[in-house]
Parts: sequence; C-alpha cells; structure tokens
Amino acid sequence: MRLFITATAGVLIILVASLVSCSVEDMIVGNLADALSSGMGESFTGEEDPQLVGEALPFALKLYDSLLEKTPRHVNLLLSTGSAYIMYANAYVQTPAEQLPPEQYRQKKEQLARAKLFYLRGYRCVIRALEVKYPGFDATLYHGDPAPLLEKLTVADVPLLYWGTAGLFAAYAVDVLDIEISLKLPRALLLMQTALVLDEEFQDGSIHDFFISYYASMPVGMGGDPTAARRHFKRAIEVSGGLNPSPYLSLALSLSVKNQDRAEFQELLTAALAIDPDKNPAGRLAAIITQRKARWYLDHIDDFFI
Repeated sequence: MRLFITATAGVLIILVASLVSCSVEDMIVGNLADALSSGMGESFTGEEDPQLVGEALPFALKLYDSLLEKTPRHVNLLLSTGSAYIMYANAYVQTPAEQLPPEQYRQKKEQLARAKLFYLRGYRCVIRALEVKYPGFDATLYHGDPAPLLEKLTVADVPLLYWGTAGLFAAYAVDVLDIEISLKLPRALLLMQTALVLDEEFQDGSIHDFFISYYASMPVGMGGDPTAARRHFKRAIEVSGGLNPSPYLSLALSLSVKNQDRAEFQELLTAALAIDPDKNPAGRLAAIITQRKARWYLDHIDDFFI
C-alpha cells in the first residue's frame, strides 16, 4: 500500500509539474504575443536605415509565425503578422524586383512571385483575425450578402480592413492574370470603402492613398475615375499635413504615367523628395523608402514616357 501511495504521489507530482510548466509556457507566450502585437513601434517605423530594418524583418516574421502556432486566435498578433508580411513584400521584395534591369527578367519574375506569396500570407492572417471577431466573415463577404456584416464593423476594425484589402490588391497587382484573386476584388473593395467611412484619417491618410492608385489605375468602365483620384490625393495631403511623400508617388506612377504627363510626373516626385522625414518621426522609415523610390523613378524617367 505504501509503495502504491508513493508511486501515485510521484505520478501526481509529475502531472502537476507538467501542468504548471504548460501554464507558465502559455502565460509567457501569451504575454509575448500581447507585447509584439502592439505593433512594431517607432524603433522600426522611425528607423532611418531601411537596410537595418530589412535585415531584421525576416527574423521578426518567423517569430510572429511561431507565436501564432501557439496562439492562433490572437487577433492583434494576426494583424501585426499580416501587416508586417505585406510591408516586407512591398518594400523589400516587390520594389527591388521592379527596379531590376530588363536583362534580369527571370530574377524579377521570381521575386515578384515571392512578393505575391508574402502579400497573400499577410492577407490570410488579417482575414483570420476578422474571422475570429466575426465568425463566418470570409464566407459572408465573398459568397453571401455582405451588407449586414459591414454594418457590424467599427473604428477598431479599420486596421484589419485596410491591411486585408491592401494585401489582396497588392497580390493582384503583381499577377493580374490570377483569376481567383480578381473575382474577390469587388467584395474586398467594400472593406476599404467601409474603412474610409469609419476613419478617413487612418495612418496619415493611407486609405486615401490607396484610392489614388485605385481610381487612377482602373479603366473608366471598371470603376476608374481620374477626378476621384485627384480628390483623394488632395485629401491625403491634407490629412498628413503634407508630411507623407507616398500620395505624390502614387499619383505620379498611376495618373501621370497613364496620361503621359512628364511635367506633372517630375513635379510630383520633386515635391515628394522635398519632404523632411524627420518632421514625422513615426513615419520616417516609410518616408525614406518612398523617397528612394521617387529618386529611382526620376533617374529612369525616360523608361516611362515616350
């Protein structure tokens, strides 16, 4: 009997220790997920060296992925992971690929395929977050009546709406032959339109920036509207206080190139370069990356105008 009691006590001790260990691990993972999901912070977004951030991001992305395996329904972590993948794809994969010379076509194609993969990975993370908050979100949005669903959305959902839509549209932009994505775009656009109504000033006018490219790039018969593009451009500048160079670049690359207006193209990119990134520390990294793109396009202006 004493041996049985001793053995039973030993099993209980091991079991309790295991449970405590799991509990502690869950608590640590949960706390770490909470900390990281608060956003990258100004240590990233305010960085003045894009290369440093670019070298650090892959590690951060895989850390996020690892935490999501432990906390798959953590809404804020899903948002942080999704938006980080989309930002990384844009700044460090698609942009360098598009600046490769014509003779490196194969490398460009491979890198754009990587960018699409990362855009979609980010998009899916964000949709998972919306699915956690609103069960059945994906099926309702794309296969049902989205109106009642859109009415439930609040200002707190705007980051999810923005990054989800931005990720999907960006994936399509690098592969316009993807029919599956193209069929989703009209419904996904509803999310960005809802975000605009809920919080038009989100992230220094980023929603207006999206609509500059959307209305300027799309054919008139498919929703394109140059007047609307310029209206969103004006509002984006107002919202950001003129401290965000991105709207200038968006209008130049979409409408100016489309209209073959070389003078406007130069004027817009010159204005983007005149902005001092240090006047908006929280957006310094994005401003520097945007200005580097603006310089590249000015240096290669003859490639875009006849």
